[in-house]
Amino acid sequence: MLPVKTYSIKVDGYGPHLYSARTPAKAKAQAWRAYRICHYISFGDFLRKLHIYRVANPEGVGDRILVNDRPATRCVGRSDHYVWFMYDDSDVVLCSHPADVTPIRPAGDGGATGREAGRLGLGNVRCSADLL
Repeated sequence: MLPVKTYSIKVDGYGPHLYSARTPAKAKAQAWRAYRICHYISFGDFLRKLHIYRVANPEGVGDRILVNDRPATRCVGRSDHYVWFMYDDSDVVLCSHPADVTPIRPAGDGGATGREAGRLGLGNVRCSADLL
């Protein structure tokens, strides 16, 4: 499993947008799908209009979490009302209500690690958004 990285993608005529993906190619594909909602354009033509830059992950992006008892990684989202994430076995960015998300704390800080959290059934613990 590759780590989740953040890419800034700018299409000629529009401002930059952030995308979370495991590779630059997957970030480009996400941006193309979003762009095609309003503009019909082939992927090849889209690539000629695109500028992509690797940027540092914003705070929280890349953090390990449990979503409905499944391990995942936080991603860049389109709103702050939900937690945006990618399951470990997928490249699709999804969103979840914060009540369904449990942070996985690093071993040694006194909290539950991912394996312990799953074993203890902590996947449904309600937590405030500031803990995520």
